[in-house]
Amino acid sequence: MKYIPTFFILVLLPVLVQAQTVTLDECQRLAQENYPLIKQYDLIRQTTDYSVSNLSKGWLPQISMAAQATYQSDVMTLPAPLQTMLGQQGFDVKGVNKDQYRIGYEEGNNPYVGSFGHAAHCLWKQRCRLRCIRRV
Repeated sequence: MKYIPTFFILVLLPVLVQAQTVTLDECQRLAQENYPLIKQYDLIRQTTDYSVSNLSKGWLPQISMAAQATYQSDVMTLPAPLQTMLGQQGFDVKGVNKDQYRIGYEEGNNPYVGSFGHAAHCLWKQRCRLRCIRRV
């Protein structure tokens, strides 16, 4: 009686586990259809195109503007005796305003760097090719 379950396992195991033969070409085809990183190749190419486009615009002047407004509920003031003393001498000292404003403007221009632009274009294109090759 001990050998009956072992017998059924040995007889049914090959039936349950059938080897599936897959050729190398079929395996590569299935990998290309189902591999999620292959779908990113288009994104890599788009990123490269944007980078190359930005590199070609590098000689244009860069402009930056910023504005800030703040309001403090409590600000520093001079002590009352000092304010009265300065007031007697003709100075009207009120302290710091509670609202403060700041505006900034910056402009920069890259100097001419020779054939750096062409070299950078080639570098970005090669980097894209390497990314695509590494992921295959």
